Amino acid sequence: MVTTPTAQTISFNSIATQTVGTPLALGATATSGLAVSFSASPSTVCTVSGATATFIGAGSCTITASQAGNSTYAAATPVSQTFTVKSNQSFTLSLSSPSVTIPAGGQGATDYIYVTPAGGFSSSVTLSATLPQGISDAFVQPGNVTSTSALFVLAAGPSTKPGAYVIPISGVSGSLNATTNLTVNVTG
Repeated sequence: MVTTPTAQTISFNSIATQTVGTPLALGATATSGLAVSFSASPSTVCTVSGATATFIGAGSCTITASQAGNSTYAAATPVSQTFTVKSNQSFTLSLSSPSVTIPAGGQGATDYIYVTPAGGFSSSVTLSATLPQGISDAFVQPGNVTSTSALFVLAAGPSTKPGAYVIPISGVSGSLNATTNLTVNVTG
């Protein structure tokens, strides 16, 4: 007598966006109770070892859960989850000094802006500053695009009112951005 294997299905919950370098424990179950195996593609974005996924590059990843069956259960229809893997690259901005002082009508207060990379970030960063009325700036050495540091020079016009001014400095590289604040004290 020939017995027909019993059908089984796989439950595999959706996977949210993941980040390069962060492992993920995979969980899927088969109605048969048999162990589920996993595979991943493309190998330039994600890999699987046992029930742990590793994300090695940014892009789209597909992980497939399978169960081959046995003498009692038929093979389950594989279930795939496709999701985004985002880069872990980032950078931060910092200043050599959190504040500088300039006399009204004075020239030449300087500060260095440093770009600190993380997660393998190695691109250039475009710097900009939002200035209050009466204060002017210049990014020099090497200018407003940097991968390490830039000299920031400030001047206060003669009509600039004395006081403390907070200047946000922004850095942008593709879809990444960071900000830091510089306090400028203008004296009378």
